Amino acid sequence: LLLLLPCSVFTTIAILNLLFFCAPPFSSSRLTDDALGIAMSAKEALLSQRDRLDGVANRLSGLFSRFPALNNVMQKINVRKRRDSIILGLVISACLMFLFMYMKR
Repeated sequence: LLLLLPCSVFTTIAILNLLFFCAPPFSSSRLTDDALGIAMSAKEALLSQRDRLDGVANRLSGLFSRFPALNNVMQKINVRKRRDSIILGLVISACLMFLFMYMKR
């Protein structure tokens, strides 16, 4: 039966078989390349973001060194934020303790 088919049909079948069996590795490779491309673009975006934030931090440190009053205001803000965080943590822990005590009854 195969001898009756023209040569171009054998070539077409061979090409289709080759594509069928070789497509999954190529597809996997393409997916891997796409994933690596996305990861590299994310890395570049994060690096540029870090550079911008470093520039802002350097400018702020320059401002704080020029204006000591501004540095004092920032320190007071940080102290208040820390104090508020501690108070909030204590309130949450007290509420949890009362809740557990109520559940034990």
